[in-house]
Parts: sequence; structure tokens; C-alpha cells
Amino acid sequence: MLEILVPLTSPYTIVIPDNRGALFGWVIGFVGIIIFAAFLQDRSFRITRATLLWSAALSLLVLALTPFIGILPRMSTALNPGDVPFLHLMFFTAVPWMVAGGVLGVMPSVLLAMISGLLLAYLDTNNIFTPLVLMGLAVVFSWCVRQRYRTSFYQWLRFPVIAGAISLAVISPLVFIVTAFSATGSAGERVGIAIDRFPMVMFALGGMVLIGGVVCVIVSAVAQQTWGSKSQLKPAPGEFNLNHRLFAFILPTFLVLLWVVFISTWMVAQNQARKMAIRQLISTSEMAAASLGDYFGMTGSTTMEDMLPSHTFIRAFQALEVVGGIGQIVNADGAILYQTQIQQVETPTEGTFFTTATFRQSQGADGQTWLHYFQPVNGTNLGVVAVLPGWAIDAVAWQSTFPVLLITSGGMVLVLLAVWIGVAPMATELEKITAAIDTVSIRPFESNQREKGAKSGKGPLSQAFQAVIDSQQSRLDHQAELLAVSSRIAGQLNLTDAMHIILTAALTHGASSARLILSDATGVDQSGLKHALGLGTQSKRLAVLDPSVVELSRREGALVLSVGEIGDKLPGAEEIEELACVTILPLKWKDLKLGVFWVAFPAGLTRCAEEEAYLQELSRMASLVIVNTKTYRDTQSSRILMESIFDLLPDAVLITDLQERVVYQNKTAQAVLGSETGPLEGKSLSSLLAPQDSLEQVWRTQPGPHAREVHINGKAYQLISSPIQIKPNQAGQMLILKDLTQQRNESSIKSEFVTTVSHELRSPLTLILGYAKILRLTGNMNEQQDTYISNIIDGVQEMQNLVQKLLDIGRLEGSDPLAIQPISVADITRQVVERVDAQAKQKNVQMVIKLPESPVVIEADPTFLALALKNLVENAIKFSKMEGEVIFSAWRDDDRVIFAVEDKGIGIAPLDQRRLFKNFSQASAQTGQEQAGSGLGLAIVKSIAERHGGQVRLESQLGKGSIFYFEIPRKQSC
Repeated sequence: MLEILVPLTSPYTIVIPDNRGALFGWVIGFVGIIIFAAFLQDRSFRITRATLLWSAALSLLVLALTPFIGILPRMSTALNPGDVPFLHLMFFTAVPWMVAGGVLGVMPSVLLAMISGLLLAYLDTNNIFTPLVLMGLAVVFSWCVRQRYRTSFYQWLRFPVIAGAISLAVISPLVFIVTAFSATGSAGERVGIAIDRFPMVMFALGGMVLIGGVVCVIVSAVAQQTWGSKSQLKPAPGEFNLNHRLFAFILPTFLVLLWVVFISTWMVAQNQARKMAIRQLISTSEMAAASLGDYFGMTGSTTMEDMLPSHTFIRAFQALEVVGGIGQIVNADGAILYQTQIQQVETPTEGTFFTTATFRQSQGADGQTWLHYFQPVNGTNLGVVAVLPGWAIDAVAWQSTFPVLLITSGGMVLVLLAVWIGVAPMATELEKITAAIDTVSIRPFESNQREKGAKSGKGPLSQAFQAVIDSQQSRLDHQAELLAVSSRIAGQLNLTDAMHIILTAALTHGASSARLILSDATGVDQSGLKHALGLGTQSKRLAVLDPSVVELSRREGALVLSVGEIGDKLPGAEEIEELACVTILPLKWKDLKLGVFWVAFPAGLTRCAEEEAYLQELSRMASLVIVNTKTYRDTQSSRILMESIFDLLPDAVLITDLQERVVYQNKTAQAVLGSETGPLEGKSLSSLLAPQDSLEQVWRTQPGPHAREVHINGKAYQLISSPIQIKPNQAGQMLILKDLTQQRNESSIKSEFVTTVSHELRSPLTLILGYAKILRLTGNMNEQQDTYISNIIDGVQEMQNLVQKLLDIGRLEGSDPLAIQPISVADITRQVVERVDAQAKQKNVQMVIKLPESPVVIEADPTFLALALKNLVENAIKFSKMEGEVIFSAWRDDDRVIFAVEDKGIGIAPLDQRRLFKNFSQASAQTGQEQAGSGLGLAIVKSIAERHGGQVRLESQLGKGSIFYFEIPRKQSC
């Protein structure tokens, strides 16, 4: 419930704490805030008519707003005057001094905050620390809104609401400390009370600051010319000082860490202290109850007057009294018969007599928490009550928390000092480096600056940076020259001209000779370039050293030879006295060795070391030019070779872009599509095809990889189309047209030949089989003769099966229509199972049939359908184990019927599954498989399924078996 205070009605006084340490801290804090505010006050502040008017108006607002309109947070317990620095949330108390901070400066804001705090302390909180906290807030807030640092963080910090939140966070440790100083009792009690009251105090203070910040946002928008400082923006401390940046991160982190350590340690310690207190209450009550029970049991007395002189139970209460606890003896009516510290007999207690041991917690009128433990005395109507104050728990918890807090804070201080000591020299050195880099960045390479740096007489760091300046100037000059060379050779397709440009660039810095020696691996002789090329005044004279240079480069790689090393490592160079140094650089690209690039400098000019990086870039350019030339020539050769190969193909090949324009065609394509129209390149497909041709439509509707039959100019072709990448950023389509006329003629001849041969073989095979069976009936034969006859019969039967399958394939691949008629799924299944029954019994394989409950009728050729299913079941039996199981099932799926044949046999490897349905294709040999078969059964199954508009597929795992699915439509289209 809100409590509107108009005005505050607290006792008008300020409570001075008895603790001398608190008074001393208040004086030190007050003086420190005043000095700090004077230090932060703008030096440009002047007393003018406007500032006087603002000061007067804000002073009146302090008197008018401080004591009126606020609420009392109901989360608080009963408080005495001076217990907390902030009690009520006074809505507009912070408005005057926060506005003063933005308009007048730090010192006026602090003075108004002091006046407001004194009024609030006198009229509401009665706490001497109230003005101190408000003054600290005023200092931080005023500095935040008036600072002129240029980084984004400080720009956001100037926003009043954010400045208020930051100020509240910075001042929160001070609020906690003064809340603890305002409490009474031991150090542990003060800390416990401060932790309990801190949220309420921060709620009241935070509400004031938040409202003040919102009002300041409005004032800053209305009075823009008056609000804040108008001085120029300046670099933030962290921008140029590493110490500031480091401590801006470390110090808040340490403070947050210290607060987390304190709270977590306090909670753990308080929990442990509470457990210890409860154990002490239990042990005290049990000892006292046991003592009383023994006394009454031995004496038989039932009155306290007889027992008190003996004091046998009082010793149990002594440990409790040391920590401020109380021991009581009560009767069944709840009356206190005995109590330590103050003797109160026949006085009723606050609680009730319990029949069992009971623990409870209560709170006194002053907000103090009390822990009670009741223990009945056996054999009597008495009970023992042990009572312990809550502050005893806080005292024990503080004893555990204080050492941890002290060690943690001390460790953090030591770390800060160590970081300061270790970072300070490095920060100073980095500041020097930063200043030197800034100098380079502002005016990079002015000659007068370099001369000034050279004559300044500064230390090694400045000299090093002067060297950096000179080096960077030289590097920039070289980069400009390299850029010019690169632009000149970029469009060169002639390798000789490009190499001349590079050699000329190598001579620009005083070299007397620059030579390029190419290896045979480059294969550049065809372009007109000789094996070696050189420029310079001494180039022809030094050409005799080429073999030595190549050999030295092969052994040692890149080298820079001084005067003393030239004669030792290059035989024959000792006769040439005009050389000062030589730079040798191998030409290579990845693992390809292209040759050697070497440059000689005359006597008196020793710049090999300075020019090495520049010459390395030239050698890299030379390698790149050689590789590009070779690549271009290889590409041209590859293109010519590809076109020659395409022209030899009997099929028409077309390559088109995404706009359907022809990019390439071979001779066959020219004959098929453009014999009368000339070259096809650049023309669209629509202009090359007659309206009735379907190639264009197929290409447009099916852009992905595909193959199908199309008709062009009345002839049938197989179109194979696939997307390709013409260029790195250009996609296209490749079209291959295969003439099907000859292919079909050859296929027809082959099929006719196979059919003819198969028919011709049937009669002799039948004759051989008959005579073989007659031989077995002519008389008694020995075992060997009978075996031979059996082998003949088995072989002839296998040949008959193969001939029959070849005839079946011939029928399927022919153009004769299927004999379509309605077939019952149950009937065709029964026929197939009856045909393979003998084979199943021979291997003792159990056939399991699963058919749909309702009859299903399909339209199919009964002969071919039975043949397909029979082949699938025979394969399942063949590849099943002895005494295995084959499951033959069928079901309806919408407008299709699916037959499934499942075995638990050896399975089929994934590689074999890809080619299983091709003619004469068989699975790899498996362990335990005695006969392989002709390899035509599954090809026949697939052909039958496709002739019926269906498909066949399988699922198989090695060692677990296979499932073949034969799927065809229920009704065949006319």
C-alpha cells in the first residue's frame, strides 16, 4: 500500500552514532568528497546572472521537494530512527541536485545534495550518513554528464539515465558500508543487518535517482545550450594510456569478484552457523531434559522448589548463555517455571507446550529473529525450551567470512600493485612507440621530418623508428615501381616482351646486369624465347657465369653474394673485378622449377641486401608470367585436341549457354542441324529446329541430367543432356544426340540371331535329353556310368533353361503386345508356389504366404507375370540356407500391387546391387553357394516389370538376407 508523505512525520532529529570509527569515517568521507568535487569542477565556471538564477531556483526546489511526496517500502521491518541512511522513496528529492550537476557543475551539485541530504536526515531517516551518500552520488553523476571524452562508451555515459545508473552502481559499496555502520551490535550483527536492509535502501535510493534522471533528460532537451559542458571533445584516457585502459577493466572486475566472494562466503558461512546453532539448541535441550528426568525419577519429587537448590540441569544452559541464548523450563500450561538470565516463574510463554520435540522460529517486536527448540521431559508434564538470538548466527558467520574477505581483498590489492609495477614501464615504452607511429601516420615520409629525426639525438627507440620511416619510404617506392611493372606485363601474351620489361625494372636501382635463365621444364622455346636472356652493361660479359649460377642455385637456393663470396662460389667470376655483390633467385611455381633470375651490382654500389625484397617480387612476377604463358599455350593445345576428338565422334555434340545459344558444335552436329544454315555458334536452338521437333522443349523442361528419345527432321535420336560449367562464372548445357537408327538395326539383328539360335538349339537339346534318359533305362549300369548320365541330363536341362530364358528375353524386347487379362493375385501366387514346391522341399525351405484379406485382381500377362514371380521365388530358395524360410507376400497400394519375396539368406553386397538386373550379371560368389545360374533371371524380371509399366527394386544386407519388390499397376493403359 502506498503511503503519501505530506510532509514526513518522523521525529525531527539526527542520530549521532556512538561508534567513533563511524564518526571518523564520516568526517574523512565528507572532506574527501568536497576536495574531489572542487578538483572536478569546471575551471571555466563563472558566476553570472544565469547561474545565480539557476542556483536560487534549484535551492528553492530542494526545500520544496525534499520533505514531500514519497512512499515507504513495505518490505522493510520495524526500524528505529537512524537505522538506515534511506527509508522512504522520496520521488523528487534527487531532482534539484541532479539538474544542478548538468547545468552548474560538480561543486554546486554536491552542495545542493548536501543540503538535501541534511533535510532528509533531519526529517526522515535521522541518519547522519544520508547527506554523505547523496554527495557521493552528486560527484559521480555530475562528472558523468559533463565529461567530454570522445569514445562511444563516454558518449552513452553522458545520457542522464545511464549516468544515474552508473552513479548508483559506483556508490553502492558506500551505501552498504554506511548501512552497516548505522546498525548496532557486533561486527557480524552489523553485516547481517546491512545485508538484510541493503535491498530496501537501494530501492529507495534507486527510485530517487531514476526519477531524477528522467527529469534531467527532459531538462537537457529543453535547455540544450545550458546543459552539460561545451568544451571540445578529447581522447579518452584509455586511448593513449595503457594503465588507464587496463585498470578500467581490472578494477571493476575485482570489485564485482570481491562482492561475489563476500556474498557467497557469507551465505555458506551463515548456513553452516545456522546448522551449528540448531545442533547446539538440540544438544542443550536434550541434556537439560535428561538431567530433569533423572532427577525426578530418582527423587520422586514433582515440584521445582525441591529441584532448584541442586542446580543439576543449569550446567546444560551455561554454553547457551555464553552466546546470548536463554534456557527455560515450562509446564503443560505453557507457564515458565525457570528461565536463565531473568527469573520469571509462572509467566506464560509466547508459544505452546508440545508433546514432542519441536523446532520453531519467531521474530520479536524489534525485528530480532529467535530460534526455539522444545524438548519434553520424559515422565513429567514439564518441557525444556532452548532459545538462541539470530544475531548469534550472524556473529559466527562473520568470524568465518571476515578472514576470507580480508585475504581476497589483500590478494587483489597485491595483484593490482604487481600489475601496476609490471605494466608501467611497458606502458611508457608503448606510449613512445604510439607517439612515433602517430608521427609516421600524420606525415609519413617528409624529408624534413626524417632530417629532424636524424638530428634529434633521441634514444634507440626513436632511431629505430627513424629507420622504420626510411625503410617504409623505400618500400613504398619499390611498391610503386612494381605496380607499374605489373600493369605493363598484365596484357602481354609475348613472353619475350614481358621478360624484357622485368629485366629493365631490375636495372633501375644501379644494377649492371640482370639475367634470366630458363629451364627445359618451362617448354617456352616454341614462343621464340631463347634459353637465356639478359640486359645491362655487363650482361654479355657475365653470360659465361650462367651455368655456375644455375648449379649454385640448384644446391643452395636464393643467395646474396658479397665481394669475398663471388669468386669462391662462382668459378670464373674471380677474373671480373668490377662486381660488388650478386643476388641469385630461383624461378619456381609450387613444385615446378622454372629457372634462375640473377642480378649483379658493380663495384662501389652495395645495395644487394636493400634490393633483395624488390628483386624477389620481380622474380615472382617472372615466374607468374612464365606459368601463365605455358598455361595459355597448354589451354590452346587442349582446346584444339578436344575439338579434334569431338569431331571424330559419330554422335552430335552441342554446348549451349543459359540463353539457349550454341557455344560449340562438332562436325556431326553441324551435319544434323546446320548443313544448310552454316556455322551454328551464336544461334539459338529455336532457330535450328523445326516446329514439330521436341529437342528445345525437352531441354527447357528438364534442365537436369537426363536421357530420352527425341525426333529431329523425322529421325529418332537419344538425347543425353547435362549441365556444365562453360566458364568460372558462366553455366551451360551439353547436349549429345545419338542416332538410334543403326543402333536399333543392330539390336534387331542381334535379337533375331539370338532367337533363331535359341529355336535351333531346342530340338537337338530335347533329342539329347531323351536319349540320355533312354540310356538309363537300357539296363543295369555301374555307379560311374549312372553319374555320367546324370551329369548329361543336368547339363542339358541347364541349357534348356538358358535357351528358354533367351527366348523370353527376345519376346520381351520385341514389339509384340502383351496378352493382358484380369488375374487374381491369389491364383497367380498359388501357381508360382506350386511350381517351386519341389525345389523348396529339396532344401527343406518353408514357404510363408501373406496375401490381402480381400481379393485383389490385376491386369497383366499371366505367363510373363508368373515367370517373373517364379524367378524371384527360385532365387530366394536358391540363396536360402537349409531349413530356412521364404516369405512371399502381396498387397495393394492405391492403384498399384506390390509383390515381395523375402529370404534370410546370404544377402547381396552393395556393389553387386548396382548391376544385378543387367543381362548375364550375377552376384559375387558367396560361401556355400554351389551353382551360380545364367544371370538372366533378374534381367527378365526387370524387363517384365517395365513392360507392365512397373518397376523392381530390392533391399539387402550381407548375412541378413534380401527383399525383392515387384510393383506393377492394377490396370494397364490401352
